[in-house]
Amino acid sequence: MRLLILTDRFPPQDRGGAERVAYYQAKLFRKAGWDVGVVTGVNHDHPLETYEDDGLVRFPGYTFPRTGAGERLQAAMGAVYNPMAISAVKHAVASFRPDVIHAHSVSTISLAALTQFSKQYPTIVTFHGYQFECPKGGLYRKRGEVCATKPALCRLYSLYNRQMLSHVHRIVAISRFIETRLIEAGFDKNRVVYLPNGVPGLEERHVEQLPSSHSVLYVGRLSQNKGVAVLIRAFRTLADDSATLTIVGDDPGRPQLEALATGDSRIRFTGWLSNEAVQEYYRASRVVVVPSLWHEVMNTVICEAQSWGRVVIASDIGGNRDLIEDHVSGILCPPGDELALASALSRLFDDEAEAQRLAGNGYDHVKQFSMSRHQAALLSLYGGALNEFQ
Repeated sequence: MRLLILTDRFPPQDRGGAERVAYYQAKLFRKAGWDVGVVTGVNHDHPLETYEDDGLVRFPGYTFPRTGAGERLQAAMGAVYNPMAISAVKHAVASFRPDVIHAHSVSTISLAALTQFSKQYPTIVTFHGYQFECPKGGLYRKRGEVCATKPALCRLYSLYNRQMLSHVHRIVAISRFIETRLIEAGFDKNRVVYLPNGVPGLEERHVEQLPSSHSVLYVGRLSQNKGVAVLIRAFRTLADDSATLTIVGDDPGRPQLEALATGDSRIRFTGWLSNEAVQEYYRASRVVVVPSLWHEVMNTVICEAQSWGRVVIASDIGGNRDLIEDHVSGILCPPGDELALASALSRLFDDEAEAQRLAGNGYDHVKQFSMSRHQAALLSLYGGALNEFQ
């Protein structure tokens, strides 16, 4: 069988949550004996040639320059119609001849490309954000607040996307929250499938005792909507000299966050790290914080932290509620509430029994997201798509 994966970004160029999910899926099916090809928006190493890397066939990428206002507008329009992406997908399909196409994070691929090929091949789309109803993909306004309305332009954008996806076999919702948003946006509920992401390494991982150190970890992008500034301000109010905060990730906004942390030697920025190094930071941490200000869909970091048996504090927003039951399998705090976050951290430092209870319950909850279950669900999904096309 031949699986073609379409994704805006893909490791090693990008290691965000959605990109890692696409990568894990690719490796999962390659290990199962499938031929797996990848078309991605950014491919700096080999922009004009097909090559094989890590057992995956990587096809020439596409991207718009974003240096000036005109180029940024052109990039934004690419979500609606991107001729470069259509050409790249067309080339990959013609040479690879996939049995199934699975698209992830299609904000630059353009849904017009999917429309063209979903009539010819079984096609699955997984949304890791809200690109189906929000041009920015995050339901998050530039001035730093969650968008609670649906402006006329966004309603028109959503209608266009529903039409573009009318021939796609299934639309995967990775959380109940995004499943509800898709149906409320007018997508056919019979084609929307709830299928959470799998968590790599879960079945082989040995859960260790919580470390006694007061170590806090953040993993992810350093963009405004991730709420890292809230975490830094909350952490700095703690009088605990033994506490540490490690921030793993990067973004153009990193200098502002480093300035916010200036003078506090307990806070360390590492930039992006290898997957192996990130796993070691999970092991060494007592608490992992996901301080999001936007409606997370299915946060990869929460699942990975729980799979190591670590306590998670997350914002009570979006799909985070699927992964954490407040004060049962973790702690949920109001987004942007620095006092609540600082209080939760202090409580987990001081109450060993409570920290151990939450960590254990979190691990018990995340076991349902094993990769073997995820692969079985995907195989069923692909089999249904193939049967409909026969």
